[in-house]
Amino acid sequence: MNLAILGTDSTVLVFIEAAISLGHQVVWLGDVRPENAVALHHLFPALTPEPNWEVVLDHALADAVIVGQGTQPENERFERVKRLVADGIATVVTFPFSTSVLPYYELDMVRRDVGGILLVLGPWTQAPPLRQLADLITDGHGDIGQIRSISWVRQLATSGRVVVLEALAADAEAILGLVGNITKVSAFGPAHDSDDLSGLSVQLQGAPKIPVHWSAARADGEITALLTLVGDKGRLEVAIPHPAIAGNEANADPWVLKNVADPDVPVKHLASHNGPLQTCARLDQAVHEQSPTTGEADWDQAVKAVEIVDAVQFSLQRGRTIDVHHQQLTEQLAFRGMMSIFGCGLLLLGLLILLAAGVLGDTFYPPLFAWWPVGLAVLLVLFLLLQLVPHTRGGSTRQHVENAGQEDGGGGD
Repeated sequence: MNLAILGTDSTVLVFIEAAISLGHQVVWLGDVRPENAVALHHLFPALTPEPNWEVVLDHALADAVIVGQGTQPENERFERVKRLVADGIATVVTFPFSTSVLPYYELDMVRRDVGGILLVLGPWTQAPPLRQLADLITDGHGDIGQIRSISWVRQLATSGRVVVLEALAADAEAILGLVGNITKVSAFGPAHDSDDLSGLSVQLQGAPKIPVHWSAARADGEITALLTLVGDKGRLEVAIPHPAIAGNEANADPWVLKNVADPDVPVKHLASHNGPLQTCARLDQAVHEQSPTTGEADWDQAVKAVEIVDAVQFSLQRGRTIDVHHQQLTEQLAFRGMMSIFGCGLLLLGLLILLAAGVLGDTFYPPLFAWWPVGLAVLLVLFLLLQLVPHTRGGSTRQHVENAGQEDGGGGD
């Protein structure tokens, strides 16, 4: 495949390494972060980052576009991704690109309307160790018995709001892969609108009734996260290395599992994190087969992860547990609300105009006054039609949400 890179970050660099190892090539660069410029120049000395991003809308330029965080603000990045997907260009976007759930719903609607190829690439997307640990959580472990609770401690250099929420979104994607759907969210810590989220503590309740506790700690430079599985007879710790070590599985650091209660038990190395390799291979397959369903499960899981982040913020604001039903803030409901506001505004403005026309018409032009009942009727009909638009427009989205809910009820992802 020929790949175009629009926006860079550490996850994109790992994906590039994976793509090169699989024989693909990068043909275009744009929106390069200063801290990534040296590494990219070393990899592609003949490529110069270009300022005009709309070049990638040319289908002849590349087979797929990889969108990272880059230097642009979140809303600009979202508009770029939406434009790419709407134009039918295969797109991979690093996750999370937003901590608000509404952009994901809008992109999902665009993706389904055009049948586009849209894949997400998060720190833990397609990580083989997660599948191993999910089986361990389901079946139990010989040394500690059945798993009763889970703790995930993310190590971060800062506690800024955006940094913490983005880390929570990425980790929520992994947690969903471990325990299946999350049904309840409780959050404790700073004020919901605080710019510093140090001390944030999140409690998640999944379908298997295994509580998951998430928190952030100051980074020590050695690992990205520490996962603890508490069982009937002890606990296991899993040291999760930095995901941006290498795209090549042969060079990637393994996840290390050890028995905390019995230090004599040797540590176990789980599979290396080769998620970027698998995502790249699946992108190649989707492009050649023109299959929009490739990566759909990852996309749905990413949306659910951001719903959890949204619920955490709501829990901090309300100070209570939030029930997560994946239809809590659908694109359909957001659009319906917008249409209702627009309709009410139209009705109010129209009534004022009719009132003014009636008063002035009765005084200066009596024939105009005779038509005010017709004007009122037209206004009311327009208002009612606006309320019907969300039902027709959101039907497919509602059906998708209901089907997803039925599938979720059958088990984890």
